[in-house]
Amino acid sequence: MIRPPQSSGVDIDGLDIDGRVVRFHYGTTVYTFTDTPMPTLTIKGMPDPLYLRLKQRAAEHRRSLNSEILVALEQVVAAAPPDAQALLARVDALRGKLRVSPLTEARLRTSKAHGRR
Repeated sequence: MIRPPQSSGVDIDGLDIDGRVVRFHYGTTVYTFTDTPMPTLTIKGMPDPLYLRLKQRAAEHRRSLNSEILVALEQVVAAAPPDAQALLARVDALRGKLRVSPLTEARLRTSKAHGRR
């Protein structure tokens, strides 16, 4: 039996006629398929430019801000880590193309000393 949400804004759990878990939160019905609620994350100190970019992306994709943030997090977490060997090979190829000698400790020390005069 589904119980109506309380006016205090607390969560109430119940089952619908198919036996699915129904959660009421602030008057919104959310169906979950487990007995445990989904975790909630609060982001503190978000810079305004980032917030505005996320809002713009959400509008472009016709999603809520919450959904856009979830999609962005899923994409970042699902992305394959960079292949260090392939990246170093690209850097070496670019260095050879530009004919730039590698930065050594001695060259770095000399450059620092020269810049401090």
